[in-house]
Amino acid sequence: MPTKHHLIPKSLHSKKRTLENFKKADLVSTVAWVCRSYLDMIHRAKSEAELASDFRTLDALKTIPELNAFVEWIRNKPANFVPKSPRKVEVQVTICPQYEHRKTAFATLCRSSYGKSPYMTDSSGIENRRSPRRGAGWRAIVKAPDKVFYQGKTVNVSAQGLLVEMERQFPPNSLLMLKIEVVYKGEKDEFVLSARVRHNIIRTSNYLVGLQIVKMDEQTEDFLYDYSHMNI
Repeated sequence: MPTKHHLIPKSLHSKKRTLENFKKADLVSTVAWVCRSYLDMIHRAKSEAELASDFRTLDALKTIPELNAFVEWIRNKPANFVPKSPRKVEVQVTICPQYEHRKTAFATLCRSSYGKSPYMTDSSGIENRRSPRRGAGWRAIVKAPDKVFYQGKTVNVSAQGLLVEMERQFPPNSLLMLKIEVVYKGEKDEFVLSARVRHNIIRTSNYLVGLQIVKMDEQTEDFLYDYSHMNI
């Protein structure tokens, strides 16, 4: 049975940024009717912030590799078939340039909340994300799932995530707590947020950890949006 998918997720309808860019009537009426399994895949493949900013049309959804792979897999299943667990397929990725002697590796891409297999990245070495990024060398204090604190430094940030230089790597989907000490135009501020690990990039002496923000206050959200979009 078809299920309603809000192309701009309902959880964002009351956000200041959303209300500035869309009419309330459009937020309610901008929907797509999809099967339940496809809807689940949409939310496993992208965060709600990414769906609202970059994938709010059917054509945009069709560019998501995970969804296309899922459609190809389920195409020949019986009409009443319902996946009971996250599906896994093999995809080819290249590992970071420091290890070019190992040209390619196969990673298991899980259609759950996990991203790529641990410690591997795509050929670009960064997340496939359309939101603009901006360099930022801010001190970061990271609290790991085991409640151990680590020092880090941001490399760049976007409205939905950040790349952090760290002394260690973390399994994809790990939930980290971060305190970012922002210094900008002579002023200092601190932002506290939580983020999930999307990928790790292996370097000679440390790691670059790609993070997707899952929770932040409105002040942090507005600052990161304006900073990454060069509005300030």
